Amino acid sequence: MLTKEEAQMEKKYHIRPKNKPFGHHYCHGMITAFHNSEALHDRVYKDLRASDFNKHLKDGKKSAGSQKQMVNLYMNLDKFALEEDIIEKGYAQFITAATSNRKEIRKAKDKQVEKGKLFTYEQIDYLWNFTLKSSGVQLARKQAREQFIRDFWLMLLYSGTRADELLSVYTENIFLDDNYFIGGLKTEAGINREIPIHPAVKHLWEKYYDPNNEFLFMQPNGNKVDYSYYFWHFQNNFEALHPEVSDHTAHDARHTLRTELKKLNIKDIIINSIIGHSNDDIGDDVYTHISIEEKQEAIKQVTYKEQKKLYIFASNQ
Repeated sequence: MLTKEEAQMEKKYHIRPKNKPFGHHYCHGMITAFHNSEALHDRVYKDLRASDFNKHLKDGKKSAGSQKQMVNLYMNLDKFALEEDIIEKGYAQFITAATSNRKEIRKAKDKQVEKGKLFTYEQIDYLWNFTLKSSGVQLARKQAREQFIRDFWLMLLYSGTRADELLSVYTENIFLDDNYFIGGLKTEAGINREIPIHPAVKHLWEKYYDPNNEFLFMQPNGNKVDYSYYFWHFQNNFEALHPEVSDHTAHDARHTLRTELKKLNIKDIIINSIIGHSNDDIGDDVYTHISIEEKQEAIKQVTYKEQKKLYIFASNQ
């Protein structure tokens, strides 16, 4: 388990302390899973069976991510209980509800995307013609956070990165003169890839860029802006003020850019090299040699307005 200081360091720098089996986010997930399992708190653990876990997961109707955390918790509890001779057999390994529920949730999410859970052109125009609506005490601070959410969403809409990915961009990996940055988290295909900076949002990159900072986005207290900081300010300084767009999540911006690039008939190999998805049907050598110039030419076509299709080809295809 991490100490308080180690957890703070990992949260700030995204670097796990050496010789620690679990990171900050994993431990936080286990705590959340424990709270999500309140219906089982008064049960004797050795009396629980797979059917009990399955029923709780089905009745709880939690998200796929929450269910995964809960199953991880039960697996860890089984391991501890077996080591301490509290139980003779672990039943968490036989849980099936989470798998089936995840499939149902994924289908529902896919259906949502198909129905258009994307930013509309009108909503993107709303973000561009943004009017601050904060009021009350600490007005300047509230307006700054309200403006940050707007800016952050626009930068996501024109880069296609994940929220965590954009929040973790190092200042040294931003090349404003050459109109690109290096980013990437989560998957091997997305790590350390060159991502173009769209001309429309370059001024926002310049706004937050400070060569003296380690990361692009920094809190007033000098710490890195992480996802929890962003989400808190979305909920408290943005969501209620802007119902025109607040039904969206940061991840919707990523889907929106991919959809827009496909509407422009940009080749999948170029889209994936920008977004960071893998290309299962082509060789890695082709994927990694999509030039930043080709990506920039593709991204420049995005205006989020109705227009004729353009055809962008990779030079080495």
